[in-house]
Amino acid sequence: MALTPEKSSSLMDSIQSEVSTEASPMLRFLTQHARLLAVGIVLFIVAIGGFWIYEWQAGKQTVAEQQEFGRIVTAGKAEDRLKALEAYVQTAPSSMRNAAWFAIAEAAQAVKDYPKAYTAWEKIAGSDASMKVPGTFGMAQALIDQGKPKEALALLDGISSGLAKADALNVNNRIVLLAESLGDYKRAIAACDAVLGDPELAGQGGLWLQKKTALQQRLAAAK
Repeated sequence: MALTPEKSSSLMDSIQSEVSTEASPMLRFLTQHARLLAVGIVLFIVAIGGFWIYEWQAGKQTVAEQQEFGRIVTAGKAEDRLKALEAYVQTAPSSMRNAAWFAIAEAAQAVKDYPKAYTAWEKIAGSDASMKVPGTFGMAQALIDQGKPKEALALLDGISSGLAKADALNVNNRIVLLAESLGDYKRAIAACDAVLGDPELAGQGGLWLQKKTALQQRLAAAK
């Protein structure tokens, strides 16, 4: 049964309340900002699903290529998949290379090898202009998983300008959440302003203005 927003919030609050002061900083970060991490997971799934669907429908692979790749990605253990995929991607045909890097990112995430996940997402981000944003999201998530949220924020800052409407909303939303979790309210407010100052995003103004006001209050209280 799906959780309602109220039940989900209560569950999150319950988890947070059970984290002791002696808990590791990374554990506290994960529990306190689980909603932020959930955004990354959703984007990760959407990016992988969207790319694979596109690739199969484009019909760029031969049957033999599909069968070979399918055999590797259905290997039982994530560790085995990761090793096989790392070998496969070195000689994979160009039409299959991004799909292989996506699969490597998934397998590396499963075994908690976040540096390898980062590298895979970096390859994806640099493969094509359309993959820059989802690839960078994956890189940022891999940094967060390594306990490096400041580096993740800097990475997102680097792609925050000159984006199409949908990408601008997604990137700035991610920046707001991450900057706020770090207590960098000025950067979070700047991300809100980036959306509010774009005429093409005027329809989103109400929610972003509310968020900006809340951030300004938190900034004033922190002084």
